Amino acid sequence: MTVRVVNATIRVAAVTDAPELADLTTQLGYPVETDAMRARLERLLASSDEVVLVAVDPDDRPIGWIHV
Repeated sequence: MTVRVVNATIRVAAVTDAPELADLTTQLGYPVETDAMRARLERLLASSDEVVLVAVDPDDRPIGWIHV
């Protein structure tokens, strides 16, 4: 087994993350277009009851996300 160590930072998602989050979601078997993900993020980020967090690599590229 190969273990890859990744230095990641956690931050609140931004609407500009939509393309990467759409790609990650599609990789998990839940295809979504960038425009649809952008619309979802806009709605979620406007909510005071929800948060979307992203794990980003050292180049600030999303490599994972969670919605709570």
